[in-house]
Parts: sequence; C-alpha cells; structure tokens
Amino acid sequence: MGFLDFIFKKRKKYSRYRYSRLSLSQFDVRKIADEWGRVEELVKLGQPSQLRQAVIKADSLLDFALSRLTTGATMGERLKNARAYFKNSVVYQGLWQAHKVRNALVHEADYEPTHTLIRDAIAKFKRGLEALGAELE
Repeated sequence: MGFLDFIFKKRKKYSRYRYSRLSLSQFDVRKIADEWGRVEELVKLGQPSQLRQAVIKADSLLDFALSRLTTGATMGERLKNARAYFKNSVVYQGLWQAHKVRNALVHEADYEPTHTLIRDAIAKFKRGLEALGAELE
C-alpha cells in the first residue's frame, strides 16, 4: 500500500450506535394511532377518572412501542434501553416524568394529581410516541 493509497483509501463509516436501530412497523404505527384516538376521547370527557385512564392507556402505548424497539423486562428497563431513540433529551426526560405520574396513579391510593399535571403527562407521552415514529394527530 503506497502513500497515496493510504490517503485516498475509503474509510469505514461507523454508526453512532453499535447495533442498527429498529423502527416501528406500519402495522404498529396504525395500531398506536388507533389506540391514541381512545386516549384523546378520554381526555375530551375531562372527568378525573377518565383522565387517569388516559394516562394509563398512554403509558401502555409507549410500553408497546418500546417493546417493539428494545429489550427489557419492565417498562423502566425498556425506557432506559431506548435512550438512543430520542435525539431530544427533554422529550426523553419528559417520558420519565410522565411514567412516574402513571406509577403514582396506579400504586399510590391517595395520589391526587392536578388536572394540569395529568394533561401535561399525556402531552409528554404524545411527544415521546411521535419521536419513536408514531403518527398522531
């Protein structure tokens, strides 16, 4: 190998990620969009019990999407393993906050989040799902 061969040799391009990343299938995108419509219906009703159900449903949709993209035994593990899918760290951190709201709703009997906190959590789930490739209205 001569000097000029060394200079002009094509170099391997290395991806930022060690493994190729998966993406949601069109079937998964449609399923998420259909189910998100149910979340929006619950939000429009506006009653506290429906808003709670909307947060739980939105969290389960995120879990479904993450299960298609990464590994992990729990939602928390899948969310940790999916960090590379989120270019915007604000969206990623928002998902953690929204997931914590969901966990508090499910596991703490006396937890009473404000109407604004619940709507904010739902908006964070929506941004996260869109970041993963879901097409939501």
